[in-house]
Amino acid sequence: MSPKQLELDGEETEVQFAESVLTPAADNYYTAHNINFSSAQEDVLFSCEDSFLQFLVGIDSETSDIVRDLIGLDDVMPLLVAIDLPNRRFAIMEYGMEITNESVTDFVTKFQRNDLKFINITEERVEASGNS
Repeated sequence: MSPKQLELDGEETEVQFAESVLTPAADNYYTAHNINFSSAQEDVLFSCEDSFLQFLVGIDSETSDIVRDLIGLDDVMPLLVAIDLPNRRFAIMEYGMEITNESVTDFVTKFQRNDLKFINITEERVEASGNS
């Protein structure tokens, strides 16, 4: 599964903002792929081999720090990141670009089309980030 993560400082208003810009893109994606989390199919979804996108809000926490360190992300917030774990790569929304419903939806669409500038998560990158 490939998560989309929006990194934030963790203030309540920032979390609400993240949810407000991620939710429409997630809803569109889930509708287009006939994914219904309120149905009994949820167990089937997570037990099958298919990969579906996950949308996460990453607040400034130890877990977010681990992800940032793992892939060598700058400590810039807010930051929209697509992490493609199965393919060991990630993409970052252009720094300075306004994060809106439209820009998030465009980012998700480009991710699905493989039309983003991806950065590989290599052993060297992981080792280098662990030594910093």
